[in-house]
Amino acid sequence: MYKKNSSVSLNIWLLFTLCLSGCVSYQASPLPNTTQYRDLTVDRALLNPFPVLAAHRFNPAQGLDVLDVAMLAVSNNPELQLARKDTGVAEAQVYSAGLLPDPQLSLAHDIHVAAGSQAASSVGLSYDFIGLLTHSLAKKQAKESLHQSELKLLWQEWQVVGQAQLLMTRLQMQQKTLSVQLQNQAIAKDRVNRMMKAMQTAGVTRDQVNADVVALQAISSRIDDLKTAQQVARHDLNALLGLAADTQLNLKFNDQDMTQEPKVVDPQLIHIALDRINTHRPDLLALRAGYASEDAKLRQAIWSQFPSLNIGLTQAKDSSGISSQSLGISLNLPVFNGNRGNIAVEKATRERMYEEYQSRLNQTVFEVQRLQAEQQQNVAIWQARYLRLKQLQHDVEKATPAHKQHLIDDQIWMTLQNNMLNQKLDLLNLEQTIREQAVGLNTLLGLPVQQSSGVAP
Repeated sequence: MYKKNSSVSLNIWLLFTLCLSGCVSYQASPLPNTTQYRDLTVDRALLNPFPVLAAHRFNPAQGLDVLDVAMLAVSNNPELQLARKDTGVAEAQVYSAGLLPDPQLSLAHDIHVAAGSQAASSVGLSYDFIGLLTHSLAKKQAKESLHQSELKLLWQEWQVVGQAQLLMTRLQMQQKTLSVQLQNQAIAKDRVNRMMKAMQTAGVTRDQVNADVVALQAISSRIDDLKTAQQVARHDLNALLGLAADTQLNLKFNDQDMTQEPKVVDPQLIHIALDRINTHRPDLLALRAGYASEDAKLRQAIWSQFPSLNIGLTQAKDSSGISSQSLGISLNLPVFNGNRGNIAVEKATRERMYEEYQSRLNQTVFEVQRLQAEQQQNVAIWQARYLRLKQLQHDVEKATPAHKQHLIDDQIWMTLQNNMLNQKLDLLNLEQTIREQAVGLNTLLGLPVQQSSGVAP
């Protein structure tokens, strides 16, 4: 009796050891106690979706242009780092869905046995075969969900690249605007200094000097605001790149002369991209993959309404020593539930995803057409204002010799220069709007990254 019990215990122990051999052990991963920021390095493996970035030579020692900044954004943006971890979770879910359901083993052995009787025992092995029927659908659902996660990541990368281009455009135009404002400030300072000297000789009144001082202070205030805006934009760029707030980036801009019309997205390119927008824009493709995943979940729910079929084999021995073998089949009866609630939920979810896809597609086309129309209008305004600027520059050049010979009033000379500089500022503001619209169109259309903010025809 003792030997038999020992044999049963040994078999159970061996079976338990075998099951544990496939288990994963726990490993601790403590949270960090200090801040950790990225450095100026790129992971080229992450740049494969962007051929222009992947082919660009990265050398921060020579300054960072718009492509360098875009490369850093794709590699180091904190939100993208989290999104890639989400993709890792989806990959683990695909692995989990690919695993077959485990069989169920049941063991029983009497502990207290009456005198003159043997210890009864039984061993049973059963399996739920409905899990095999829905296994392929579960794998398909998980794979489509992974594909959706990868496409969402790609779309998020496109948006981060667009944000990097937008901030670089903003910083470049702020730098140009600051240069014009400093010219304006120099002219105003010169005017104040000459008026102060004239007041000492009773040539002008204190009220006249005060008016010029107020004008100088207004220009200085605009310069201070512009420098603050530059600092904010640089901090935003550092945050986008995962850098510390006090990091000083050596940015290199592709300067464009004010006589050149701002680059816009080619209308023909927009037309072609819109025609195939639902086949190449990552977020729309992600919604399609999500719809396919939900469709698989619906089919899985429909299959799950059939009765659960559990088949098991049992080897038993009763207290009198008689052994027996039995085959057991268990079915759940879909009388009250029948998984109809889950089917209704999955149907409603699929309908919602259908509407979401249609809404996103409509919104995309609307936003592209709106931006294109606004950009075309702004370009026409830029052309008209540029002609006005040329006329003002001509007036200043024509009046310069007369001013040097004191043949025209100083106030008239100041007015001519201020009008010209203010027209330059208007053109710069308009140029910034046109460039930002070009970046927005590139992002909305999923167009390749370009060296400049716009796309040349």
